[in-house]
Amino acid sequence: MIRRSIAVLASLAVPLIALSIGGFQGSLFAQFALYGVATAALALCWGFAGILSLGHAVSFGIGAYVAAWCGINIPDGGTLLGILFGGLAAGAVSLLVGLVGLRGRVNVITFALLTFVLLFGAVEVVNQLTPITGGFNGLAGVPPLNLGDLWTADPVAQRVIVTIAAVGLLWLLIIVARSPFGGALVLAKTHAIRAASSGYNIPAFRIGTFAFAGVVTGLAGALFSTQTQFVAPDQISLLLATNFVLWAMIGSRTSLIGAFFTAIVISFITNELADKFLTLWLLAMGIIFIAVVVLIPDGIAEAVLKRLPERWRPRRTVTLTTTEHGGGGGGQALEATGITCTFGKFTAVDNVDFSARSGVHCLIGPNGAGKSTLLNALSGTVPPSSGRWRVGNTDLTKMRPWKMARAGVARKFQAPAVAPELTVAQNLAVARLGVTVHPFALIFAPWRADLTTTAWRILETGDLVRLLDTPASRLAHGQRQVLELAMTFASRPNLVLLDEPTAGMTAGETESIAEILRSESAALDIPIVVVEHDMALIRSAASAVTVLQAGRVLATGTVAEIEKNAEVTRAYVGEGPS
Repeated sequence: MIRRSIAVLASLAVPLIALSIGGFQGSLFAQFALYGVATAALALCWGFAGILSLGHAVSFGIGAYVAAWCGINIPDGGTLLGILFGGLAAGAVSLLVGLVGLRGRVNVITFALLTFVLLFGAVEVVNQLTPITGGFNGLAGVPPLNLGDLWTADPVAQRVIVTIAAVGLLWLLIIVARSPFGGALVLAKTHAIRAASSGYNIPAFRIGTFAFAGVVTGLAGALFSTQTQFVAPDQISLLLATNFVLWAMIGSRTSLIGAFFTAIVISFITNELADKFLTLWLLAMGIIFIAVVVLIPDGIAEAVLKRLPERWRPRRTVTLTTTEHGGGGGGQALEATGITCTFGKFTAVDNVDFSARSGVHCLIGPNGAGKSTLLNALSGTVPPSSGRWRVGNTDLTKMRPWKMARAGVARKFQAPAVAPELTVAQNLAVARLGVTVHPFALIFAPWRADLTTTAWRILETGDLVRLLDTPASRLAHGQRQVLELAMTFASRPNLVLLDEPTAGMTAGETESIAEILRSESAALDIPIVVVEHDMALIRSAASAVTVLQAGRVLATGTVAEIEKNAEVTRAYVGEGPS
């Protein structure tokens, strides 16, 4: 309640400040509030989705130019149409850029350079397209915001309405960031493959987020033009694009409110000091930026939050309930034939036939035998060169990981793949909601998830039930392993693929997990395929074992049969039994 009250009061303060500051300073405050909105939109992309745009000013400038042109050239209602079209045009350009740069695996640096090149191209277009943009001189005589008979063009009322709109846009961004959709973005930023294996179409999420941020930034730019009543190439410049990045970095990439107010404050300081101490101010800004990067890399807002009392720190309330699995595999088996994975001239998995029925089926073998690669192929994270596989009547061949997850395949990775910035409960909710809620409905979905009793048993084994509100960043390695294992079973799977699930756990925890796997595979009637080196777990849990060597199946049988197999012994120690 305290945190919510502070957020509401901060939001109300923005238009009140615009109302109380007189004359030119009040108009500047309204303009800087719109800079703050654009900075917060960049923070959503950068801090939550891991998408850095060095050309963020392009969206702002598109909104400003479209709104200015419509206001000047359309007599009736041109201003409002311009604001609408400005936001849509900026969003359309962002969508196109996203489709080009965010469809596959994203390299942050490559995408940032793409947007940087786009910025220079946009500046050149603005400067050369003189009949529409006014070229270097810009567009003058842009009419102020006008709502017809419902509204007069009083300057004070203008800036109050504009700052109210700025706060509204900021809260749109905050709603997305604080929703399960934002949680999925955070998981994808840290572990994209884990997010995809939880049922999320990550390219669509990133493209949609980037386009949404473009719309919001375009609307801010459009409103900006009604305040300045003049649009120039400065609104789409390298300087403004750089400022957006600096403000987001200094304020905090993961605090939209921090980024918003940092943009306002620094813009005011710059306006006051730049004319008198231009060279010194630029030097000071450089020093401030370096200091923030070195001393408080998460930004000022995050540094302040960490020093607040625990009860004041923002936390999402997550409601977790428990029911029986309810799905079950119905005795459906995993059947794979001819699985081959090649990387250049190297063959990691060579024409493997593999089947697993209800129970725990362990994959073992020397290092480099192809165990994890086979698991990656079966979960869709590494498409095999050839082969087919299915669970029951569901053909999984060439299915993408997010579709495979929604078809009932759950995957746990070798290294713990959880979102450190999310709490234990949020990680669990994100894992569950990925297979139950339409992706974009997550924006409005509550933080609520119905977990299986299996997931709760795993949490209890790792003593995580008491830590549900604890950020995953504070968990030890073994606890993160337990959390991801619980996330895997939270999706109510029909097939479970686990890669060294107990690495880093104590002997007692390992035995407890082995018992859970053994009992739950029978109760849920599903196959659980485990890549494992720990023979204690294998002896305790496995109903069948397949040994791989050099990418091929060496032997399959029960634990006792495998331990007596001379070929398996030679594969491990290089000699047969005496």
